Amino acid sequence: MSVKRAYSFFLVCIAAALVLLCSCSQDINAVAPGEGIGVVSVEVAGPDGETICSGQAGINSGSTVFDATAYVLYKGKIAFDYTGAGKMVYISGINGIYEFDYGAMSGWLYFVNNDTSQTNVGCGAYELSDGDSIRWVYTKDGGADTGLL
Repeated sequence: MSVKRAYSFFLVCIAAALVLLCSCSQDINAVAPGEGIGVVSVEVAGPDGETICSGQAGINSGSTVFDATAYVLYKGKIAFDYTGAGKMVYISGINGIYEFDYGAMSGWLYFVNNDTSQTNVGCGAYELSDGDSIRWVYTKDGGADTGLL
């Protein structure tokens, strides 16, 4: 095999890998409000407390904080980034605001019904119930500035 041919093959393989990586996505287990087994509300507040997005999502059995949040953000046309999948999914950025943008202790936190006991449960692992209220806040200080921790 010539060097030119080997190089071309290498580039094709890299391109194929990139296509596969970019096409992977987390399935969203949420529906329009009024469909499914219940409805939850989602609010996202930015670094200065400003509301970035709010809305409702219908949930199914097994719907998580990630599912409802992703549904509301998609519907609101708000960009967000995440890593991982399933119970290990992690939202790293919302509306162009990312973890560590405001220092080493900054990032996104969520609370369900203002309960602080789930702060160590990933958003892909916390299963929702009808009527739950999800509140995302951006902390600049490890949660100390949220008024909830």
